[in-house]
This record gives sequence, structure tokens and C-alpha cells, in this order.
Amino acid sequence: MEKDKKYQLTTERIEQAIRNYLVPSRLDSESALNLVLSKIDNKETNPKIVRISAWWKYAGAAAAILVIGLFLHLLLATVTFKGIDSQVASFRLPDQSRVVLNQNSQVKFRKYFWNRQVSLEGNAYFEVEKGSRFVVSTETGQVEVLGTRFSVKENNKRLEVACFEGKVKAVNREIQQILKAGDSVTIIEGKKESAKITAEFPDFALFSRHYSNVELSEIIKDIDLFFGVKTTLETETFKYFTGSLETGTLETALAIVTTPLQLDYTFEGENKIRINQSINK
Repeated sequence: MEKDKKYQLTTERIEQAIRNYLVPSRLDSESALNLVLSKIDNKETNPKIVRISAWWKYAGAAAAILVIGLFLHLLLATVTFKGIDSQVASFRLPDQSRVVLNQNSQVKFRKYFWNRQVSLEGNAYFEVEKGSRFVVSTETGQVEVLGTRFSVKENNKRLEVACFEGKVKAVNREIQQILKAGDSVTIIEGKKESAKITAEFPDFALFSRHYSNVELSEIIKDIDLFFGVKTTLETETFKYFTGSLETGTLETALAIVTTPLQLDYTFEGENKIRINQSINK
């Protein structure tokens, strides 16, 4: 009886092992037991489990690569603004600093991680909002400021910097020059030439237009585009303007247009303007 129980117990273990270790059912019990013991000694595992583990390993690696790729895309993605042939382009950077690009020039900066750094090819005028260090990089050198108005021109390894307000620092491999308002410097081939300027703006940064009996809303569109603002016009009737504008200052342009038409303008929030009928009419 005891022998029958041991036999039965051995048989159950063999059958269980056959199921767990994928032993062919056609083997007799003794052969099957020997095969199972051999697998155990060799520490073999279920091949299905191996395939699942490998799948998770590859999936994890693919996910890591995807995350790294996405991060690099966000880090390296840039925005480029260009000045079209024979035209000046004006726009605002993420910190609301204003840039006026001369024709055939371009500015590039980070799209997602704005760090107050831009790269310039050509000629541009900057009105920088106060804040942390602002850097304009060119092939020849770079210009550093905190909050000021200045222009930078780079062409054939020739760097020209003019400061119209505040202070700027022009730097390349050989030379470092601090400029105050009214100063300019030209750096080329390790040499510098300093000069004084009397203009308040570079010529291409001036809003220069002549209008002859033009509807006010059309003029406001031009001003908004050039100075990078948004104006809401509230007048009782259509207004028409005749005259010339040549200024680099938004307030001056608005005053020239609104005063003869008996209109008032007010600033509402960041770069938003409202024009309405003058209360002193």
C-alpha cells in the first residue's frame, strides 16, 4: 500500500513537471523524469518567459530613446525671422524685446526654451526689454546687454555695433569694447575703430511713410505691423489722414496721426493700444 502511494506521488510530480517544463507527453515516466531533472540542473527557464522579458527590455530601450529624441527636439528647435528683399521686417521676441531686420538679414532663436539669446546674420536694430543678460551672436563676435537700444551689423567678418541708449559690450576673440549711448565700434581682423553717432535710430529702423487721404484703419495696420503692437480703433466715423511720418518711436507715430484727427490713444496692458474720440473735442 505504501509503495502504491509513493508511486502515485511520483507520477503526479512527473505529470506536473511535464506541464511546467514542456516535456513531450509521449515519453515514458522515467524518461520524462530524467529530462526534467536535466533541465533543472541546467537551470533552463520557460522560453515564453524569456521572450516576454526580452520584449520589455526592448520596449524600455525604445521608450528611453523616444524621450531623449523628444527632449533634443524641444531643446534644439528654433524660430527664424527673415528680412525679405528690399523690405524691412519687424517683430517681437518672447520677452517682448523688439527687433527690426534690415533687408536680406535674419535672426534665429530657441522656440521652446527662450534664454534671451539670438543669432544674427546681417543687420538688425534691437530694443531690449530690461531683465537678465541679452546676447546677440554673430559669426564674427557677440554683443551683450541688459536693457537698451542698439544695432548690430555683421558682414564678411566685419562687426559693426552702435549704441543708441544704455550700454552694450561688443566681444570677439581678440577685442572687448564697452559702448555707451552715442558710441559705435567697427571690429575687423583683430582691429577696432571707434566713432560717435548723433542719430537716435538707424535709418532702416525708422517708420517712414507718406499718406495722402488714407483711411485711419489702414495707417494703424502699418503702425501695428512695424512696432509689433495691437491697436483697437474706436471712432464714430471714418477718419482719413494726410501727412508724413518718419520716426523710430511708437508714441511719436501715434501722436502725429491722432492729434490732427482729434483722437486720443492709451496703452492697455502689454503692447495693446486703444484709440478713441478725444474727450476735449
